[in-house]
Amino acid sequence: MVISTVGIPGLPHQKLIADAAKEAGVKLFVPSEFGFPTAGQTVGVLALKDQVGEYLKEIDLPFTRILTGGFSTFIPWLTSVSSGKIKIYGGKGDTKASFTDPTDIAGFTAYVVTHLSPSQLSNKFLRIEGEHASMLDIVSYYGPDVPVEYVDSFPGDKLKETLHTIINGGMGSTGYDPIIGRDLTGSDAAGAANGLWPGHQWKSIKQSLGL
Repeated sequence: MVISTVGIPGLPHQKLIADAAKEAGVKLFVPSEFGFPTAGQTVGVLALKDQVGEYLKEIDLPFTRILTGGFSTFIPWLTSVSSGKIKIYGGKGDTKASFTDPTDIAGFTAYVVTHLSPSQLSNKFLRIEGEHASMLDIVSYYGPDVPVEYVDSFPGDKLKETLHTIINGGMGSTGYDPIIGRDLTGSDAAGAANGLWPGHQWKSIKQSLGL
């Protein structure tokens, strides 16, 4: 088994890792997803991730793609709260998205690859979330002393603008399917895979941020 955790610069090179894994006889490849849904995306970082997922199909290397939504601990950066305000771009901030604490992501990944059978993991999308919340929900967690500012841009930070666009555009739920343009239900709903880690208490956003 190979679990890839490469960052954005390494995403295009995962195909080389996959080739080496295939040649070595690896039976399962977990690509570096760990974010918002990517299937069918054609632009930016999400497209790079999906290209790897499609490549794993092409070379017939079984995969598990773990979708987590945004990292809860990245919210202070995402909202620029250090400015004294919570900044929202690309919408009203009232659309809910998935957020998960990185320690929960790591723990879930470790648990499923050591406890689930190959049939439960092979060619699966596992959709987890710690909390389903909107940007305005997050504002309320910080309290009345931190006002909202709606901005037209984050100068010099296109990634932050992209993530706000995903969240406020309704694409930030781990149950969202970019191909059909809506959230899935049942075993593919946001957080449906949480139950694969029985007994675990998932961290809320407030717990992640110490609020």
